[in-house]
Amino acid sequence: MGKNLIVPILTLFLLASVTYADDSTSKAKELFDRYISLEKAFDPALADVYADDAKIQTVRISPAGEKRATTVSAKDYKRLIKEKMPVVKARGRTDNYSDIQYIVEGERVRINCMRLSSPGVNFTPFSLLVGPGKDGPWLIFEETSQL
Repeated sequence: MGKNLIVPILTLFLLASVTYADDSTSKAKELFDRYISLEKAFDPALADVYADDAKIQTVRISPAGEKRATTVSAKDYKRLIKEKMPVVKARGRTDNYSDIQYIVEGERVRINCMRLSSPGVNFTPFSLLVGPGKDGPWLIFEETSQL
């Protein structure tokens, strides 16, 4: 291959990579917007945006600063969402998100942000790993939150 072909081929590769990243980020934003809409509507269908094998982890920090991580199966988490959504609605608990970042990780996109749960005092880190499910629609494969 001549030197004259290397630059155009590299340019095409870079353009394809940027297009893929833009498309992935766009799909991640659509899923996160849907997540927020379902959450604000107190819709139990929120459980359906999680993959059946999603990893759900909550990190609790004690007043002494000790961290304790708890992991819940996707099956249990989805059941809890469906069962507890009426309770959350009755309490009027809502979440707000800020400092949202989208980071492409292969076929998936990590959404990092800060979440304020009302009634709440402080924003806490919140992260989702999202990507295409085996049937096509984008799903949440990992959720990590801090309390």
